[in-house]
Amino acid sequence: MGGKGKKGIASLEKQQARQVKEQQKKKEEKKKGKKEDRSQQQKAIYVVNEATQELLGQIKPNNYYTLFELASKINTPLSLARRAVRELEAMGKLKQISKSGNSRLFVAI
Repeated sequence: MGGKGKKGIASLEKQQARQVKEQQKKKEEKKKGKKEDRSQQQKAIYVVNEATQELLGQIKPNNYYTLFELASKINTPLSLARRAVRELEAMGKLKQISKSGNSRLFVAI
């Protein structure tokens, strides 16, 4: 009625060696993955003036826009789109018509 018994020393050593190799492979893959991710994550850097000019070309009169829509149109972060929208508001090209929490709605003039 006894159990199967314990594993032998040789098999335990082999198992431990396999685990060490797997851990080393995972570490190497992580290092390679991080280097590749950094190179892929580089985005184009826009200056506010460039983003403003590009937004002017993308917006159409009498259409409604949110900040997220405008940022995705010119493929920039929201912070840069927010600055560009402020400039367009100062120029009189956009007008804020609604604000609810963090979302704002604009109309092109």
